[in-house]
Amino acid sequence: MVLGYGPYRTDAPFDTLFHRCLALEYLSLGAMSYASAGCGFPLTSNAVNFAYKKAIFEAVNGYGDAITQLSGDDDLLLHRVTQIANVKIVFQPHPDSVVPNAPPPNFKRFIRQRLRFSSKHPAYPPKVLILFSLIYLHHAALLAAGLWGLLSLNLWPFLGLLLGHTLIQGWFMGK
Repeated sequence: MVLGYGPYRTDAPFDTLFHRCLALEYLSLGAMSYASAGCGFPLTSNAVNFAYKKAIFEAVNGYGDAITQLSGDDDLLLHRVTQIANVKIVFQPHPDSVVPNAPPPNFKRFIRQRLRFSSKHPAYPPKVLILFSLIYLHHAALLAAGLWGLLSLNLWPFLGLLLGHTLIQGWFMGK
């Protein structure tokens, strides 16, 4: 199975600050997909850019129960495939393999998309849920510390969390 990057477009009509922020946020999802696949524990995929052999799809009974989900058939299929022995899952980072896709056109559609995305979380394996929760809590802590630092004009909490983030990232990459 090959995972790939599917960034949000930032060309017209998606060349607004809002859409550039969405593209940055979506980059973090792509980075998580790349890093987790590289560590041998793929967490997420992007349906706009991933490939698999028909035999693998049939071996896991296709999308199975995931077909009833509003969203997440790609991720849930990925997690079903990870249960099969001898299936290699890799991320293709080459620039020619990138498949840009359109972001939500406005904030309301963005919120609806994220609610749809979150509807799949109860179907994730427990280990994946725990890891996702830790990742999101870490990002929320970075955001909160940054906002607190800006509002109180004290950047030490943010810098401490950023240093911790860098050390953790270095530990994973050095592994």
